[in-house]
Amino acid sequence: DENLAREFLQLFTIGLDRLHPDGTPVLDKEGNPLPTHDSTDIVTFARAWTGFTYSPIRGNSEKPTTSFINLMDPMIVGAAKLRDWWPKRGLDDKYVGDRYPLCVDLPNRAFLKKGATYRLLGGS
Repeated sequence: DENLAREFLQLFTIGLDRLHPDGTPVLDKEGNPLPTHDSTDIVTFARAWTGFTYSPIRGNSEKPTTSFINLMDPMIVGAAKLRDWWPKRGLDDKYVGDRYPLCVDLPNRAFLKKGATYRLLGGS
């Protein structure tokens, strides 16, 4: 949900404006405060929180309710098909992956196996 991502960024973590270590705002050439994030960051953060669901109810510690929701334990990734597994861009414009590293983050030639034979398929 983009509203959750926006509130998380603005209210609970970094706020609206970039700050120097002493707490004064970082300003652009015209003297306007620089924003900490933009709408692309909000969409990316919203994608990071897809697919979560409540943990199963523990019979020994929960008061039975009509909603059957576990309000004690952290949420878990529920339906894997609803999870957005693709890498997400962080606020520093670097990608944060959920599953697999990006090729750009691997050592040079990491995809080559020592001793294997390679041939070009296609091309002219």
